[in-house]
Amino acid sequence: MAKRKKSSASRAKKSVKPHAYPVEFRLRMVRLFLEEGYSKALLCEQFGVSAHSIQRWVLAYRRYGAEGLEPKQRASGKSKVPTEVRQRMVNLKKVHPEYGPRRIADVLKRFFLMPTSQATVHKTLSEEGLVKKAKRKPEKNLSKPRFFERSQPNQLWQSDIMTFRRSLERESRNVE
Repeated sequence: MAKRKKSSASRAKKSVKPHAYPVEFRLRMVRLFLEEGYSKALLCEQFGVSAHSIQRWVLAYRRYGAEGLEPKQRASGKSKVPTEVRQRMVNLKKVHPEYGPRRIADVLKRFFLMPTSQATVHKTLSEEGLVKKAKRKPEKNLSKPRFFERSQPNQLWQSDIMTFRRSLERESRNVE
């Protein structure tokens, strides 16, 4: 199965994290449900929260108390890439500065049997300060018309004429 390349527009988009509800709001929802006796359906309708969220909050509150409603901390920013692989990436870039992340990932997979992704290589090289920013393409002069483009119909006509001659000597030979 062939992999599809992502367009540059989709690569530029950052993943949008859904809005996390504040801890005070979560605690208020749990207390309204448990202590005041409001139904999930009513809370969902009034506050625009899903029933599943309320159910998760109630379960976390019952297990861990108010601390269970705190947002979970992300794992530390330690890299999962082994140091040997990271060192190979850096060495390849230093030996061959013309190689980009895609080629380095490919070389690591083919010759060193170290499967890494292009994104991992780029991230590692960026951390080491070995990535140069791509040069910006100069903007096109939009005021100047393109070669065969005009602003109004019939401003430019083009025709291609091809002529050829047949010699009579060839025709006479073919007839005989």
